[in-house]
Amino acid sequence: MDRRLNAKLFWRLQTSLAFLGWPGVAALGLLACCLVVYLSALLPAQQRLAEIQAKTGSLRALKAKNQTMQKEIQTPEARLSSFYRSFPAHVATPGQLEKLYAAAAASGIVLEQGDYRLISAQGDKIELYQITLPVRGSYPQIRKFIGRLLADLPAVSLDGVSFQRQLISDTQIDSQLKLTLHLGGGA
Repeated sequence: MDRRLNAKLFWRLQTSLAFLGWPGVAALGLLACCLVVYLSALLPAQQRLAEIQAKTGSLRALKAKNQTMQKEIQTPEARLSSFYRSFPAHVATPGQLEKLYAAAAASGIVLEQGDYRLISAQGDKIELYQITLPVRGSYPQIRKFIGRLLADLPAVSLDGVSFQRQLISDTQIDSQLKLTLHLGGGA
């Protein structure tokens, strides 16, 4: 049965090719080549083009958003206002101090006492919270504490450090750190 079907198909193919002649067979071959080129080259290129156009659309939207943000911040008053908003609010002081104590604990230093003073003047937009901490530990511990503190609290400035050792053979150093925590104030 399969032989008959194969023979019948072969006979139809031969008669069709004979009917088309060599120009028709060449046209069918050219059509087959075009189909292979389309599937192997053009279709993937179209898919890549669609992906690139989608990315370009999102980049254009991001650029438009960036331009509107730049227009909003272009005035000096807006830039100054943005600068003042970058400082933590006065109500965030306990959280900032928690980060200070966490940095000390992570460095192996125990903070037992300290002197804390809030300095603010009428109309100032930044309040200063001055902190004086006596610290005892090894030099690497104190240095690690200061580095971690400045990394974790960007609104803190290190105003002064003093080191004192009783004997040259002591591994523990008495140090006093003077810090200022800058807070977003009133007005």
